[in-house]
Amino acid sequence: MWNLFGKRPSRRPRTEGHYPCPHCHRGELYRLELMEAYGCPACGNLVELDLKSQIARSLSSAPPASFRWSNNRWLPTYRRDFRLTALAAIGLIAFTVLPTAIAALAVYIFPPLPGSDGAWVPTVWVISVGAAHCISALWLLAECYQWPWRSAGS
Repeated sequence: MWNLFGKRPSRRPRTEGHYPCPHCHRGELYRLELMEAYGCPACGNLVELDLKSQIARSLSSAPPASFRWSNNRWLPTYRRDFRLTALAAIGLIAFTVLPTAIAALAVYIFPPLPGSDGAWVPTVWVISVGAAHCISALWLLAECYQWPWRSAGS
């Protein structure tokens, strides 16, 4: 039922309702038979709904992403316990530095011929390897800790 302003009235999540998928925003969540979970046929994600607190937790990711119901759509909830462990920090730094160092070592051992047309390619290659791994590490952090800028496009 629509009101005068063209918006749907707010509704609380219930067990018998169908709600948009918080992950893909294309499909709808349907209750799975013999399970206490909901599934999205469009993206295949499993979601656990806590109807009392209006929170949806993804069962398809680790750590589970969570979303809160805001009248007519799901909004991501951000983790407040941001503690980057030493092992995770070392792993992300190694993930960024080691491939870049290997590429730089290869350029150092096998330098291009001086004055050749493609002498700039190894430098660009090393920079692009470092940038790609740095962006990947930041993306992994954003996915793990659900930072606000992670879901700016959705």
